[in-house]
Amino acid sequence: MAYPTTRPTLPPAPWRTPPTHVPSQEAALSGTWPVASFPDYDGAADAVARLAGAGFPIEHITIVGCDLRLVEEVTGRMTSGRSALMGAVSGAWIGALIAVLVGIFASSFGTFAGLLFWGILLGAVFGALLGGLAFVIFDRGRGFTSQRLVVARRYDLHTPRDRADDLREALMAHRPAQMQLIDGHPAC
Repeated sequence: MAYPTTRPTLPPAPWRTPPTHVPSQEAALSGTWPVASFPDYDGAADAVARLAGAGFPIEHITIVGCDLRLVEEVTGRMTSGRSALMGAVSGAWIGALIAVLVGIFASSFGTFAGLLFWGILLGAVFGALLGGLAFVIFDRGRGFTSQRLVVARRYDLHTPRDRADDLREALMAHRPAQMQLIDGHPAC
């Protein structure tokens, strides 16, 4: 008996297909032209806000972060005790929230207070157990906590090429602080 050598092609599963509303990097910047550059995001956002206030059609402006860097700031040591404490605090909040939602239907204040007490206590206990377990399973080798940030060296304002002169003129009329005009060569 001969078996087929090719597999039938199935349509892609809906959970595997990329969302259609998120443009790829090339699609997001295709047809755009850099007009101005700012050393920080706040400067670029402030320039766009000023243009919006002046009635400029800002829906054609894209803020592009250039020369991205990943910065990870170490905030402290992670131990099993600290992980359990963080889990206990999170669990207590969740327990309190559930107790308040259930306590709305309580017949007396004493019943409500009891639900709240036991919700906080049991939430803290389960949270501490899960926090300690998570440390043992996932975080044992790392041993520290941190915050990760993606920062850019500069932020450029892009617009479609046919609108670049209008944007340049509008920016020159408002003269945002620390703005550098770009002479049309894509820099990112």
